[in-house]
Amino acid sequence: YRGKKTELSLKVFVNSGERHLRIKLKDERKTFVNYFGNEIETGINLSEKIKDKIFENKGIFIDEITLAIRKKAQRIVESNKRLDDRGKQRRLNFLNDECLMDIKRELDKKLDITLVFPLKPCNEIGALNPNTLELPTKPPYFGEDLTKWFVDFSYRLRNILFHFIIDPMDKNWQLLFKYSYLALKHLTEENIKILQKEV
Repeated sequence: YRGKKTELSLKVFVNSGERHLRIKLKDERKTFVNYFGNEIETGINLSEKIKDKIFENKGIFIDEITLAIRKKAQRIVESNKRLDDRGKQRRLNFLNDECLMDIKRELDKKLDITLVFPLKPCNEIGALNPNTLELPTKPPYFGEDLTKWFVDFSYRLRNILFHFIIDPMDKNWQLLFKYSYLALKHLTEENIKILQKEV
């Protein structure tokens, strides 16, 4: 996500037990480089955040990202023993006013939380070995245990479709509900095909 002068990259790393969002904030301005180096890199452990239903609200998700950056910047600033309180505050004000406000606007315009639940859980799901639940070539985001991923994904679909209180007039909720329904429909159809072959 690129603002006028600031760039933010978000990457999710998934293994069988954890989901970690890696966050990198870059800015080519000399002021940023002098204050924070080439970039601010931090991250969020998403396991707990998902439990708190962070993906229900794009605004909450964006706030979590900017909060993580602020905390890392605070540690960088506090570790500089040569700075007085005024110098520390000047750096944090620059980050908040010049960098993060710009990025928050870009995230709000471009970030689509409905992509958390794509139309199909995986385009290689049909290549599963039905006996071992292994793919011929495992994509890295499956980690070591595909079964745990499948159960976790199905459970979250169930929660969205049957346990959330939704606003039927909210467009974001309509899209999230639609994609969750289509994903569950796809899973059901694939399971029916497998069962029909075994009969």
